Amino acid sequence: RRNPRWLGWAGTIAAAVLLSVVTTTAVVNNRVDNQLAAQNVEIAALEKVSVDTMGVAAQPDAEHVALRSGTDPALTGDLVYSPSSTALVVTAAGLAQPQAGQHYLCWVQVGGTREQVGRMFFSTHLAYWTGPVPALSGLSDGATFGVSLDSVDKDPVLVGDL
Repeated sequence: RRNPRWLGWAGTIAAAVLLSVVTTTAVVNNRVDNQLAAQNVEIAALEKVSVDTMGVAAQPDAEHVALRSGTDPALTGDLVYSPSSTALVVTAAGLAQPQAGQHYLCWVQVGGTREQVGRMFFSTHLAYWTGPVPALSGLSDGATFGVSLDSVDKDPVLVGDL
């Protein structure tokens, strides 16, 4: 004869183990799904920057400008643009994400006047902006490009001259 109490305890333990395994699997799968979704967003952003950079660099009038920091040698940036297509890609390595409510703004200065061209976005290790900038149409030597925090009128964190 079997002890019915023992079977009840074994059933309860088996149900608890099964519930624990199912819950753990759901939690782990949810975390993995979230990580994969975040990676997909980052890959898509980096793909756009790469494709746009290659497209601009392929233009016959493409120009490259190295961006530098006046205070932090580890902070560097690059931009490539085409005056005929007005396409611009700005990237920066070492730029810390701004605090909530703040933004890094890209700008171009021609004839002493700064014009905002975009707001930097961030992936894990790269800040970037890409898009058309009508103000670049026919741009020639003497222009300055920069990135400033919150206002194009503030001192640049990155700057480079054409």
